[in-house]
Amino acid sequence: MCKEPIAAIPADPVNNTTAEAEVPGASVSSITTQPLLVACKAAKYYDSISRGMTTGKMHYTNVLSNFKIEFEAYEALKKEDAPDIPKISDKGGDRKIIRWAPIFLDCIEHHFGAKGPLRYVLRDNSAVKTEQEDPLVAHVTANLAQNIQVVQGTYYGESGSLVEELIARLPHNGPIFKNDNATVFQKVEEAALVSQRLRHFRERRMDVVLTSP
Repeated sequence: MCKEPIAAIPADPVNNTTAEAEVPGASVSSITTQPLLVACKAAKYYDSISRGMTTGKMHYTNVLSNFKIEFEAYEALKKEDAPDIPKISDKGGDRKIIRWAPIFLDCIEHHFGAKGPLRYVLRDNSAVKTEQEDPLVAHVTANLAQNIQVVQGTYYGESGSLVEELIARLPHNGPIFKNDNATVFQKVEEAALVSQRLRHFRERRMDVVLTSP
C-alpha cells in the first residue's frame, strides 16, 4: 500500500539505465492486504519448520484462512504471562526430580524463544522428518447442501496443530537454537536452586575441579 506517488527516474546513459515514469499512489483496502499479510506470516512459518512453499500450501481459502485463526491465537498466547518454572524439591512430593520432568515440559511449552515454544529444545528426537515422511494432513469435509466432499489442506503434518508443528520441526542447529538451548538450561538451573541435593552435588563437583592438579 503506497498512498504517495513514486517519483519518476530519469534516464542515465552513462550507466545504461532507461527512464521510468512516475507511479501514481494508490490506497489498497484492508480486504486486499489482509491475505498478503497472512501469506507473509505463513511463508516465515513454513521456512522455520523446513517446509517448502507451494501454491497449495499458500491457498488462502483452503489453507491460510484457518492458519490465520490459529496463528492469531498463538500470537495471543505468547503475550500472556508465562507460568512460573516449577522448582525441584526433595520434600515436594510430585516435585521430586523423577516426577518433576513432565511438569517442567508442560511449563516450558508456554515459554517462547524467537521462533516458537522452548519445548522444542527438549524434544526426544533432534532430527526433523522430511516432507515425504511427514506430509501435510488433508481434511475432508462434507458439503451436505451440494452433496459433495470438500478437501481442505492444512499447514501441519502428523503433529496436528501449529504449535505442535513448531515443537516437532524447529531445527536443533544455528544461533537461534543455541540461544534457546542456553535459555532452557538457565531455567533448569533456576528450578534446581531449591534442591539441597543438587546444590550439594554442584558444590562437590566444583571442589573436585578446584583441587584437581
